Amino acid sequence: MSVAATASQASSTTLRPSLARSKLHPPASTPRTPDRGFPSSLSYSSPSFAGRSADDPVVLEFGGRFLRAGFAGDSSPLYCLDFGPSQQQRAGDYRQWEYTREGQLVDRKRNQDGIEAYELWPIDLRTVDLGLIEDKIERAVRHLYTRNLVVEPKSRRVSLVLPPALPHALLSILLTTLFGKFQCPNMTILSSPVLSTIAAGVRSSLVIDVGWSETVITGVFEYREIRYGRSVRAGKMLLQEMNRFLAKEVEKAQGSKENDKSRGNDISFEETEEVLTRFAWCRGRKEAELCRDQVGVDQTAVAKQDKGETSHEPSESREATISLPLQSTVPPTVLRIPFDCFANPVEDVFFKQEGVNGGIPDDEELPLGYLAYRALLALPIDARAICMSRIIVVGGCSRIPGVKRRVLDEIARFVEEREWEMAPQQVQASKPSASGLARTSPATRQPVMADIPREPEASLGSVDEPTPSSSGLDPLEIDPITKELDRVKAKGTKPIPQGFVRGIESLGAWSGASILAGLKIRGIVEVEKDKFLQQGLWGAGRGVHPSVEPRQSSMVSGTTKGAGDRSSWNLGAWA
Repeated sequence: MSVAATASQASSTTLRPSLARSKLHPPASTPRTPDRGFPSSLSYSSPSFAGRSADDPVVLEFGGRFLRAGFAGDSSPLYCLDFGPSQQQRAGDYRQWEYTREGQLVDRKRNQDGIEAYELWPIDLRTVDLGLIEDKIERAVRHLYTRNLVVEPKSRRVSLVLPPALPHALLSILLTTLFGKFQCPNMTILSSPVLSTIAAGVRSSLVIDVGWSETVITGVFEYREIRYGRSVRAGKMLLQEMNRFLAKEVEKAQGSKENDKSRGNDISFEETEEVLTRFAWCRGRKEAELCRDQVGVDQTAVAKQDKGETSHEPSESREATISLPLQSTVPPTVLRIPFDCFANPVEDVFFKQEGVNGGIPDDEELPLGYLAYRALLALPIDARAICMSRIIVVGGCSRIPGVKRRVLDEIARFVEEREWEMAPQQVQASKPSASGLARTSPATRQPVMADIPREPEASLGSVDEPTPSSSGLDPLEIDPITKELDRVKAKGTKPIPQGFVRGIESLGAWSGASILAGLKIRGIVEVEKDKFLQQGLWGAGRGVHPSVEPRQSSMVSGTTKGAGDRSSWNLGAWA
């Protein structure tokens, strides 16, 4: 008996584990799917969601061409979607991959989709279908929530980053889509210039946003917008100028001027944008002046005439010729363009002194440097002294090499030539001359006190009053105790830089919104879903502008007076 038992045990041990399990657990009478052990959410999490709580707000930034999204606390947006024709196709539409008999892709976008097909909204809304804009927004947001962010929109608050000059029609479409289609519980609307200031680590600045449709210059003082300036010289005009520049080069390469009217449309939007992204650059101020004065002269001759300034001579990389193949032209063409010529469209669009169509520039098409100088001139003296030392240049076109440095140089040139001798009311009434930058006569100027501090002796000597000696009084003496107290007070503090032109870097509006949303404070423009769906955009309080004190306390301590019992909401800067 013991021998049989030991034999059966030996045979069971020699069997494979799968057969042994089948003998111990016979199969059920009906087939069933075996249980599969999934790791719990506590033991496993995606690396992108590590360290993130379940109530972190979603930060959405809407621009003219792109939508950036991510979670509060991140340094940069996780996803960025564009609004091109590829995002507006139906499911199963593969016509973009159709080939011709010659083995080339069929270009169906040429002469069919204009530049308006690549933007979300234009500046002029008179001829725009607002329903189409609403559909684009809904499709893009749904794509983000379902495929990228993978969160439930009903349980997440939203921080919405918008420009302060957004029209009410577009603001109503955004709120209606997010509240009605995605059931977002709460939404905080934040201003992009203020967020760029926060992301730079300062409280006051002059934000120059070189965007897609327009360039907006905003003066921010203590987290409040106090001055605006606009110009249509932005990325859209730069792209059109680059397209015209390439069209002229195609005409030269092909040696034919047939169909001149449709020649500019032969170059597709994608190729023009790629050329602009890869090869566009901006000249320095002194080098641009040399090129402007010596029109038609070789760059080597200009360098020889420039005595003592060898830093502006064209380098070997600028004298090199770029071979540029274009597939959208008929027939495909290979262009050979000097690298120095790719700076001409940037110079003509952003810093050309004449208007867009020639002549005197309009108020909406001023050069970037002159527009920034006018914005500084219109600021109060104390705000101007601080903002001119904290100039932030952001936007998509600010990434072009040399643009930021050139804008600062132009501002410094105007400050050096004109100083601050014109009053703000004269700046509004005056018109530039044919050069766009003519100075006014000394008789018509109204001097304004400069930001440079003056010596006490000079200021006392200019007063037409009897001196202390003539009146019989003792000379004015400085109190040593007050002087010592001032010295001790300023011992542990650093001097505030002000009164000179200086640029600083910023992480951008989205990063500023991420920082602000991570503090979990209540914003000035806070919109609830139920109140908006009942009253709409016109239910917001009119003329209710929060004071500076609650805003400063909210930025520092994270609390506001009466934040828990707000019965109504207001539009703030969007009112």
